[in-house]
Amino acid sequence: MAHAALVSLAQTLEQILNANQSQVLDEDIRIRSFHEKVSFFLLFLEDSSQNNSEAFRCLEGRIRDATYKAQDIVDSCMDNQHDELEKVIEEFDSISQEALKMDRNPIEDLPPRNSLPVSAGSSKSGDGNLPASISKLCNLQTLIVYRGHIKPRIATIPSEIWKMPWLRHLLLDRSILACPFGVRNGDKSVILPSLQTLSQITNFRCNKEVLEMIPNLKKLVISYYHDSQTKWSSYCLENLVHLQQLEDLKCLFIAKSYYMTFLCPLPVNLAFPPKLKKLTLSGCGISWKNMTIVGSLPNLEVLKLKDHAFEGPVWETNEGEFCKLKFLLIERTHLENWKASETHFPSLQRLSLRYCYKLVEIPFGIGEIPTLQVIGLYECCPSAVISAELIQEEQQYSGNDGLQVCIYSSKEDYEPGQGSTLHKSTWWY
Repeated sequence: MAHAALVSLAQTLEQILNANQSQVLDEDIRIRSFHEKVSFFLLFLEDSSQNNSEAFRCLEGRIRDATYKAQDIVDSCMDNQHDELEKVIEEFDSISQEALKMDRNPIEDLPPRNSLPVSAGSSKSGDGNLPASISKLCNLQTLIVYRGHIKPRIATIPSEIWKMPWLRHLLLDRSILACPFGVRNGDKSVILPSLQTLSQITNFRCNKEVLEMIPNLKKLVISYYHDSQTKWSSYCLENLVHLQQLEDLKCLFIAKSYYMTFLCPLPVNLAFPPKLKKLTLSGCGISWKNMTIVGSLPNLEVLKLKDHAFEGPVWETNEGEFCKLKFLLIERTHLENWKASETHFPSLQRLSLRYCYKLVEIPFGIGEIPTLQVIGLYECCPSAVISAELIQEEQQYSGNDGLQVCIYSSKEDYEPGQGSTLHKSTWWY
């Protein structure tokens, strides 16, 4: 029963995360993290299918009850239930620690398997790092490293991980991936040809030689903790363009201070592979004038710009860019004047603006995009909200009743305009 409930919950979360049409924005990171916890328990139950002990049955019951409660919260769209979901997530974390205590066999003693959930905090050394013996599981296809409530120090994944040729999905948590020995010694025979997902890598140096070791990578999630002593050029981010099969990329740049984002913006030679369909950028501090590096991507469908990913008071889009873009999020920016027409985003379906306090208005031409379905505004400048409502009114006057305007405001005295909807929950944003 617990396994079936987990499968159902995992499918629900996957639908939320994968649906480009969804307005789920602020919850994305939390839901993705929750999905990884659910995946962890699925792997645990599958690997423990022959365990008939009373302790395991008790643990399975706790997993089942927590999963049912989580499913109820998700099915109710989480309206006013954020605190309840946090309690369920805490229960999942508590259960995971008990589950890992039941699976403390040394890695070299484990039977052959396709998937393996690992608690970084359960390593013999106690330092949160994976042992080099992980490479003994040479047929492993999926490895999930779960850190739980370990302090937010950064762990290290041993270079032996590059000796696992069948590895397809490597899901980490605040971890540095050691450079393969082959690159250090000039040996290019080291390669992970099956790797498709590499998630939550910290300060990853995109050396061309390293990227050649993962030629079929489709999804990459990387984060950089930047200080004034490290130059962006040392990460070789311009080499990302060589990941020819990459379709989903998330780059998060986390500065030690808020002002560092503006003092040390990313270099403009940043380049992305042409097959990219989904791109999330955060904390880059790049000028809007250099948006062409993103707008020129021929297959881009989803773009999320968070935490001052692009900066400056003016953004003027160009003809012939963003030809396939369906979903656009702009979150936390100093943008004031956005100049665009309907021909600049010919395929756009959903536009979401969050914490855009300085944006005066949404370009009126955005409303003329024939594919546009939803405009969402979360804690934005009142004049921007008014412009969205005027766009909707104009479209209704022209016979287009399909355009929705969704507004979230913490101001108790705010009254939405005719036809727009005021939301008090962020779930459908």
